[in-house]
Amino acid sequence: PVYVQFWGTRGSCATSGPETVRYGGNTPCTEIRIGGVPLIIDCGTGLRELGVKLSQEFSGRPIEGHIFVGHTHWDHIQGFPFFTPLYNPRNTFSVYSLHGANSSLRSIFGESMALDYFPIPLSSLACKLNFIELVGPVDIGVAKVSFQHLNHPGVCIGFRIETQEKVITYLSDHEDFGRLGGVS
Repeated sequence: PVYVQFWGTRGSCATSGPETVRYGGNTPCTEIRIGGVPLIIDCGTGLRELGVKLSQEFSGRPIEGHIFVGHTHWDHIQGFPFFTPLYNPRNTFSVYSLHGANSSLRSIFGESMALDYFPIPLSSLACKLNFIELVGPVDIGVAKVSFQHLNHPGVCIGFRIETQEKVITYLSDHEDFGRLGGVS
């Protein structure tokens, strides 16, 4: 079976309160489950809650997951250090995105967890962690994932996931081309 669950859909900053109870207040994080394989898109604050669920569900069994990041603006990566499965040495995660505008994917995540910002450096995560800079479609076994550049400041992509004769697309933070340059 294939299912999709949104763990966060807010832009820019997480919010809480009665106004966000129905749809949630976490920043972008989407789980696509293909059989027993978790495919995660974006690492916003919703990733923390997803991590709790996965840790309970797998209950000591190793997790092999795939994380695709549309872009590395803060609201799309700020949940990464709080994703508890990263601290389990039995787990394996691959993080996929493009080379950043100014540095490698691994460097961007490493810098976001530098000691000035977070007490645990990237190098201290216990899981097997791979950073893969996309140059074309990738086959992760249960699905083929391709990407398309989007119109958003910096480097930004959307994803097409093909699995079991189904297609799921994920496009976030895509602006009208005229408005991005200040023209309305």
